[in-house]
Amino acid sequence: MSLTLLLALTALAVDMGWIYLQSRRLQGVADLAAMSAANDIARAQLAANATVAANGEGWRTPPQATLTLGHYTADAAIPVKQRFQPTVLDPDAVRVSVASEAELFFGAAILGRPSVPIRREATAARADLASFSIGSRLASLHGGVAHTLLGDLT
Repeated sequence: MSLTLLLALTALAVDMGWIYLQSRRLQGVADLAAMSAANDIARAQLAANATVAANGEGWRTPPQATLTLGHYTADAAIPVKQRFQPTVLDPDAVRVSVASEAELFFGAAILGRPSVPIRREATAARADLASFSIGSRLASLHGGVAHTLLGDLT
């Protein structure tokens, strides 16, 4: 009787571990899809789908991406779940939801189905940054005509 219980617990641990691993892999796909979609908001759905297709190999059911455009407010005073607000007017962020199925090994006999559905979300925002620099300090001129010319130009 205890051997049966031990085997059942081992089977449960194997299936739960595999579901966890597949969920982590799917989270990675969702993160990549969100970053690529935020990088090109005008074609966000195409970018997300292309990223999911390129990184979604080896699944029982190919992952499917659902995308929501919105605005992200990076404010620590706002709860994390409320920082992304869906909107189609001048969006600067995307939320990508990716769904697939994780296979079951031993649990298939108990549940009567070969897999369980899993879904993960990721949010990414576009950061519009600009920088300006004069002089990289990789090379310097001291004295001479080139120094005078460059000094006068700046």
